[in-house]
Amino acid sequence: INPALAYDQRKSAPMLRKNDEHDAYCVATVLINQLHTLPDAKPKDNEWTLSQLVNRRDLLVKDGIRFKNGLHEQISMAYPSYSKFFSEIDGKCAMYFWKTYPSPVHLQAKTAEELTIEFKEISRVAKKDKAELILDCVKNDGNTFREYQESRDFITTSLVRDLEHQKEELAGLDQEIEKILLSFDYKLTSMPGIGTSVASKL
Repeated sequence: INPALAYDQRKSAPMLRKNDEHDAYCVATVLINQLHTLPDAKPKDNEWTLSQLVNRRDLLVKDGIRFKNGLHEQISMAYPSYSKFFSEIDGKCAMYFWKTYPSPVHLQAKTAEELTIEFKEISRVAKKDKAELILDCVKNDGNTFREYQESRDFITTSLVRDLEHQKEELAGLDQEIEKILLSFDYKLTSMPGIGTSVASKL
């Protein structure tokens, strides 16, 4: 609806104070009295598509939080001291570790040197200190083996796969949002501190 029409309707009955209820009444009055003369609302394709992408992204972000919370629940049982060696539960090395060693039983006979070699395939900056810390924490935590450990391990690796897929989908959505933002006149992403995800909601 054209804001000018609602404004004219509101001016026809002046009020001393702004009243949202009266404003809504004016809009409804215009719609009822002039419906046959009003143009059809046709949202722009780029705006509609962007809103759909943003909605999809918001859902994926919520999924990621849910997956990480679930992973924390599983990992904290198998590795009570995990936060000492992985500050981010979904970091690259951490994700590899959880998927390969969902519980300490899979680390039997594993040396710090072997772990370090594996980590360096994921991250060049991986150091032997990290692997040594992991093995020390596992030793200090004691026996964390539980009944139905195999099923618990499956849950852990499943959550890791979900997180990996969520990250891939999120990266793809960000690319699509970045492309469609080019169809808008404003260039908010050129401003410091405003990325693609923030600009898409402004």
